[in-house]
Amino acid sequence: MTKIDWTRLSPHLPLDGDDPRYIPRPSRGGAQLAAFLKNGMGPIAVTGPVGCGKSTELAVAANSLRLEGITTVHERLDRVMDMHSVQPQNVYARLVRALALMGQTPGVPVVPGSILFPNVPAHEPPPEGWHDRLLRLLRHLRSQSPTGRMALLIDGFEKSPVHAILDTVSFVLSLSTECEMALVVPPSMVTGPDSYSITSQVRRVFPVSPMQVRQARGNDEGAFFFRLFASRISANEPDADPLITSDLQFIVGKAAEFSGGIPRTFLQLVQDAAGYASVNGRELPTREDLLDALKDHTASMKRLLREGDVDLLHRARGTDGLEIPIDARIRLLTHGLLLEHEDANRTVTLSVHPLLDPLIHGKYLF
Repeated sequence: MTKIDWTRLSPHLPLDGDDPRYIPRPSRGGAQLAAFLKNGMGPIAVTGPVGCGKSTELAVAANSLRLEGITTVHERLDRVMDMHSVQPQNVYARLVRALALMGQTPGVPVVPGSILFPNVPAHEPPPEGWHDRLLRLLRHLRSQSPTGRMALLIDGFEKSPVHAILDTVSFVLSLSTECEMALVVPPSMVTGPDSYSITSQVRRVFPVSPMQVRQARGNDEGAFFFRLFASRISANEPDADPLITSDLQFIVGKAAEFSGGIPRTFLQLVQDAAGYASVNGRELPTREDLLDALKDHTASMKRLLREGDVDLLHRARGTDGLEIPIDARIRLLTHGLLLEHEDANRTVTLSVHPLLDPLIHGKYLF
């Protein structure tokens, strides 16, 4: 039997929009995000817990827009700067550079933004003229687009403290008069009474929500995780591929259930279980290996809990969470300790992450 290369799972690797390993989500995916933008329903704030697939879905949306003839700039800020200490002029410079490099035609200023103002100290505000320069670039690119349309998709703001990026995000949203726009932002930026300054500037909030995995393969969202696993290890459908035994199907299914419906957590659980198997001289992970992986992840999540959080988690289950103090609710959702689900009727309910089962039920519901 061919040995599985578990490193191919790559839990922390967001995929590009045309990556053959991409598996479409049953709902709230890049195709739907692109459809909203194509139909002029932006600007859009994209949110969701860590690891739910925001970056991948944004990349898929960007690829879809390009295929429709819409000139699209997809800027991944978190790949080129430290988002914990980002300054407004850093973001402006990246946008100027990205737009200028895309519009290397007569009449477009193509000087990279990174060298336009090389001597400006980090603590000083951006020089005058940034806003007009960006607007001119957007208008020119839009005029040259085959469809006469332009889209700007920006990733990375969700990794920054809200207070540090509020003015920058507002500035970027002011450019949406010239283009379709989607930004990935922290959940706290669009939730609660202090979010008005941003929510008043966007047309909709697009949550990339955790999937509700029931009985592993018993629904579309459960089946998604089996296809995700197969695509990452370059296998065929799990039913037919000889690499994936019934025992491994059990491990994959349980990892999906305990992931809380978050793809990165799912891939990490499977990879960690395989790591424990290797340490113990086994080629394929067993139930015991998966339990060891679950315990590790549970321990990490417990470190995020504060006094009184377990009681809040108990109270929030199956509700919309409005009875939970807003700061605590945002914090628990941001860390993925609480999971937010929205049904077809847009009714929101909360659930406790399955990895916290030992705190709520006294054991893993295995």
